[in-house]
Amino acid sequence: MIVVEDLHWADPQVLGYLAAFAVAIANGPGLLVMTSRVDGDPLDAAWRAGCRGTPFATIDLGPLRSDEALNLAGSFIDATERIARACIERAGGNPLFLEQLLHNAKEGSEEAVPATIQSLVLARMDRLTSRDREAFQAAAVIGQRFGLPLLRRLIDAPEYVCHGLVANALVLPEGEDFLFAHALIQESAYSTLLRARRRELHRLAADWFAATDPVLRAQHLDRAEDERAPQAYLDAAIAQRAAYFADAALRFVERGLQIAQTDRDRHALICFRGELQRDLGDIAASIATYRAAVATAPDEASLCQSQLGLAEGLRVSEGLSEALSLLDAAQQVAQRLDQVPELARLHHLRGNILFPLGRIDDCRTEHERGLAYARRIGSPKRRRVRLAALRMRPTRKGACILLSSTLAGALR
Repeated sequence: MIVVEDLHWADPQVLGYLAAFAVAIANGPGLLVMTSRVDGDPLDAAWRAGCRGTPFATIDLGPLRSDEALNLAGSFIDATERIARACIERAGGNPLFLEQLLHNAKEGSEEAVPATIQSLVLARMDRLTSRDREAFQAAAVIGQRFGLPLLRRLIDAPEYVCHGLVANALVLPEGEDFLFAHALIQESAYSTLLRARRRELHRLAADWFAATDPVLRAQHLDRAEDERAPQAYLDAAIAQRAAYFADAALRFVERGLQIAQTDRDRHALICFRGELQRDLGDIAASIATYRAAVATAPDEASLCQSQLGLAEGLRVSEGLSEALSLLDAAQQVAQRLDQVPELARLHHLRGNILFPLGRIDDCRTEHERGLAYARRIGSPKRRRVRLAALRMRPTRKGACILLSSTLAGALR
């Protein structure tokens, strides 16, 4: 049996994996169990269609019955006590709420029973030490699961331990990390932070992840309302693309575009959206995106990037003449600004366009020029450019030969 909890937080990629997994185990001795909140349940008709007729059942869990609530209360305090009865009545059959209310009562609170989870969390926070209260709020910034090293960094307390939070049943040990007892507790703690403090903590968390996780860095900068967030989303998208998660990369680009404030950030994200659309095989959308980028380029360097991207899309959609015209225009800008990487890409791309047109000598010349520019920057694409140039050189009889002077180096 495989259990996947909190499905309401799953992204489309994870949901697709789960659908494929459900199909794979349909005829075997396996059971896939998933839990989700009723609000935001992602298992809609489209997801079920993706399961291709795999049988499954949905169970809506109702509130605890009175006898079940009494049994639960008995494991905390005397279930016959007035406060226990008040907790059971206030919880309304919600096991999370009841459990937290009973913890509150067990600690000896003489206050009225809180009306909501948020007010309950606030009441329990008031009884924490100042250091534990600070840590509890900072941990909520990290997320449902958090590690002690990052928490210590956020509160600037290298020796801090979570004993007080664990003793109050607010967080639970989870291997080397800790887990909030419930997502609603984490959300309630997060809501108690003043906006300025919340932004400060998210910036610190973003700095922590800067060298290890571009996705989390971008998300924390976003929550911090930091001006670096759009560029961070672009960096995260680039990393996701390198890991072959093009769909996830596209989502990060879209979020970056939603919050981008400058023309430069917006244009860079639009261009990368065009690249991702091409990766995903949507050439028409990629061409439309790059046409918009060409029309809105904030400067010459950005215009050159847009023209190269548009030419790449046109190359695979029979728009070879227009692509060559775009490359001619881009070359003027790239040479004037001495944009060596763009020139390497430009000549390589032009060579790829000339080859299907039968202009073999011109193709070879362009690839050799691209190789020369690639050598100037030590580009990782240098081998690909070099080998392309080697393959394209014809003899007088029409056969292809390799340029032996560079072959050994290229293979290395």
